[in-house]
Amino acid sequence: MTETDRRFIAYEYTSVQAKADQESLFKDIYRSLGWTCEAVERPSAITGTVTLRLKRDRAVPNRTALAKLQRQAENTLEGIENLRRSKTSKASITSLSVGVLGAAAFAGSVFCYLSGIWVPFVLLGIAGLVAWVLPYFVFIQIKATRTATVNEEIERHYDQLYATCEQAAALTGRGAEESNQ
Repeated sequence: MTETDRRFIAYEYTSVQAKADQESLFKDIYRSLGWTCEAVERPSAITGTVTLRLKRDRAVPNRTALAKLQRQAENTLEGIENLRRSKTSKASITSLSVGVLGAAAFAGSVFCYLSGIWVPFVLLGIAGLVAWVLPYFVFIQIKATRTATVNEEIERHYDQLYATCEQAAALTGRGAEESNQ
């Protein structure tokens, strides 16, 4: 054993949860920040998430700058996830609202029927049926429009994330080391 092999190395540890389909992305991001993946825990296929167990030498150079870049990368990842969810959230809210209006029209139609008022009964019944069929098409249309807009923003966030990772890799010296392997 050499002197280098016997020296004590203090590590810091963390764990990160990620969607199973983003496991490689998270590993790459945290590798550029100086972290080494120790283990990957897959609790169950139902949740669709994995937990990455990471460690990093506490004596890593530029630790403060790396911590700042890590927060920036995590915020960017959170922004990407929020944008992905926003693809369907507005469409869901709008289509549910139209469906509720359809239910209200049907309720009005029933009250008109019970009161013996036939013209509003028929009109509100038709409006209720249309408002129950329409949400599907409203959802599809709004989702398609929102997806086109959001995908551009997601790409900008990924560019920002990759730039952050490049800065971190330059600080840790992992950029040249990883490309040589």
